[in-house]
Amino acid sequence: MSKVKCIGQWCPKSLEAINTPGFILRAGVLPYIPATIAREARFLVGVKDGEYTDFGGGCKIKKKEKPFECAARELTEEILGVFKVHPKNITHILITGKARPHQIVMLIRVDDFPEGLEDDFVVARAGVAKPELERIEVLTATELSRARKISDSLKSTKSDILRLTRK
Repeated sequence: MSKVKCIGQWCPKSLEAINTPGFILRAGVLPYIPATIAREARFLVGVKDGEYTDFGGGCKIKKKEKPFECAARELTEEILGVFKVHPKNITHILITGKARPHQIVMLIRVDDFPEGLEDDFVVARAGVAKPELERIEVLTATELSRARKISDSLKSTKSDILRLTRK
């Protein structure tokens, strides 16, 4: 975790401090392909209630769930297991909140998204009574920058995400 960069006023001196139960209320993951691999950075996003969103949700504080465990669980639940990312590929942790840390969004670098990922998601979703996401999509940095219908969690980090993934 020493290479991971923390962004936001709530970043602690040690990144290990982030991974303690109760540090934040919400944790999310945003897999991306950097501009160094693709012509333009690309992001895997979910669509929920017509808005683009990261893959995340509330942490189970009463169960002492750590933020990284929370984010991994949320990713698996929302994407229905059709795509796995490895925590060693976290490049940035964005922390937001007004009076205290509220959420983290972890940018996780991947080299490519699997062929047919959206189709695999549709098939996996067919067996779920009420899936959390309507669909998943891959957006370029330009498409993400122009997107108007985005969730609050993504809205609060969008400018940092776009700035950090240009390289």
